[in-house]
Amino acid sequence: MSETFLGALKRKEEEFGEFRDRRLDVSELDLGSRFNEFLKEALGCPGREDVDCVIASSNGIQEQHVAEGIFPESVCILDLSDNRFCKVPRTVLTLHNLKDLTLANNNREENG
Repeated sequence: MSETFLGALKRKEEEFGEFRDRRLDVSELDLGSRFNEFLKEALGCPGREDVDCVIASSNGIQEQHVAEGIFPESVCILDLSDNRFCKVPRTVLTLHNLKDLTLANNNREENG
């Protein structure tokens, strides 16, 4: 059986500790044709309530925009077919052509 998203996330966190710019290749995961179910599973990852999370299509969306936190506070949409985005608590997830998944801790220290 292919590894699930949560299984891969747990394995990577055990291997590397808390995520900071770590990558998961979703081509290695068993997503099938139920991509929205994958997103719901990703968004439902337990114990991740304290960090902002953005899931966005990479088409024309630059990662620094995610880092600057320009997206709304509330949950938007799971359907990425029209380049909409979803923001919920914890971890930044940026999709690149649906082939890989970048997980980066969205907590950052203020400069000054």
